[in-house]
Amino acid sequence: MLPMFPLGTVLFPGCLLPLHVFEPRYLEMFNRLEGDRQLFGVTLIERGSEVGGGDARFATGTLARVLMRRELEDGRLAVVAGGTNRLRVLEWHDDHPYPMATVEEMPDIEDAETSDVDAVVPLVKRLNSIATEVGSVSRPIEPDIQGGPAVRLYHLIDSTALGVLDRQRLLEAQSVSVRLDVFHRLLGDLEKILLMNIAPLDG
Repeated sequence: MLPMFPLGTVLFPGCLLPLHVFEPRYLEMFNRLEGDRQLFGVTLIERGSEVGGGDARFATGTLARVLMRRELEDGRLAVVAGGTNRLRVLEWHDDHPYPMATVEEMPDIEDAETSDVDAVVPLVKRLNSIATEVGSVSRPIEPDIQGGPAVRLYHLIDSTALGVLDRQRLLEAQSVSVRLDVFHRLLGDLEKILLMNIAPLDG
């Protein structure tokens, strides 16, 4: 069984997740993580809240490894985790004292070339620039992304202003080529939304 941290965000393999941990159950979870196996699962909450439990969760998530942790004076933990591989939840167990699940890893099918992924970079940069102009959340693309096509694509997706449900859909894609195709379509939809928002500024 794997400790789980359901959240209102999607973590992609190869990407970073900063956390401020304050709920007693998750403080206990991180304090129980042992030695080199500082591993836990992250899944998106489908319905409900991050705080207090009683939420419904998507089955596809990401295995995360603790990269940094620091205890704060008020008892909270500052944690930075890194996504490693996709996972599928086979069974949720009782949240006592924190969520646990039986999971299996879901390796990405690397059926696209790095050049296929890099070809979408100019479009992502342009949409991220528009998103910044209209106040939507986007991040700079890392200039030297290490890793194969899957990780490079995850970094591109993570930089965009796409919403969490679109991100979850991309995480669930069965292969890199399928994910890239869906990403293209979602970027087209995002472009329409961003241009609608920016039109009053131009007028």
